[in-house]
Amino acid sequence: DGDIVISFNGGINWTFPNIDPAALANCPAFQGVAMSADGRYQLATTGPASSTTCTNSSGAVFGSYTYGTIWNTLAVSNGSDTFMAAAMSASGQYQTIVSIGFPALSGGHIYVSSNYGANWSVPATAGSAVWWTTTMSASGQYQIAASEGLFGILLSTDFGQTWTTTGASIGNYWAIAMDATGQYITAAIGFGGGWMTTSSDFGDTWSFSEPAPYGSFYYSIAISSSGQIQYATAHPNDDNTGLIYTSGDYGNTWKPTAAPVLNWRGVATTSDGSLVEAVTGHGNSDDAVGALYRSTDYGLTWALVALPSGLNADWLS
Repeated sequence: DGDIVISFNGGINWTFPNIDPAALANCPAFQGVAMSADGRYQLATTGPASSTTCTNSSGAVFGSYTYGTIWNTLAVSNGSDTFMAAAMSASGQYQTIVSIGFPALSGGHIYVSSNYGANWSVPATAGSAVWWTTTMSASGQYQIAASEGLFGILLSTDFGQTWTTTGASIGNYWAIAMDATGQYITAAIGFGGGWMTTSSDFGDTWSFSEPAPYGSFYYSIAISSSGQIQYATAHPNDDNTGLIYTSGDYGNTWKPTAAPVLNWRGVATTSDGSLVEAVTGHGNSDDAVGALYRSTDYGLTWALVALPSGLNADWLS
């Protein structure tokens, strides 16, 4: 069911990497990806198999230290889990993965590694919750994990070793992003939201904004290294009515980009925010094909990117 595609030229051309065929036979439903600044270290997380014909009963984590050319499964959890988002420091040394539990929504964990993904642990101060997403600063010192209710947003200032609650309101956070220093943070509500909360002081205080119609689904946020340029994907329903929003003032105000109206999911940007790529789901029809779009002018114009043939994908990230 799931696949990874990689690019070596800034997202212009894409190809399939080398992944263990036995692992792909279990139909992994890929959820999140992360990589180091130079691209050498990469992570990809999966949930349970999305097809009844597959044998995989739990999620898995794939890792690459060869710029995405070769992938192997990582021993992150001792038991079954549904892995969601992943984050990585610029060097690749610090890595964090969050999960929603197994069976799904039963209570997941925050997993951290400080040795390039070789070993993983669950910090004692990070409780069990439905953890949807995570992000970190370039150094890895500042990290954020967001959950569905209960804890809301947790913050770590010591490379993921200890976690504390923040002043952000409790909500069903699906998307979160942080600038390179950790000073600027933007988090968005998924179901039943339509609003964002931002921090400009390393997570000490938070304020609200509402760039999309109330009740919209937020799927993803991307942020430049400085935090000034930001992008967010959202739509009022789980269908082809989504927009990509942009902010040029550190997430304080937002406006729609010129991207076509589609079922937008994941979004990513370069360090200066000028190049943006975003993927779509399959929309209202399971027979429709997800797509990848690219902008090289801060979201002013967008072009469809060709992907490897044979893909009928519901792209997530």
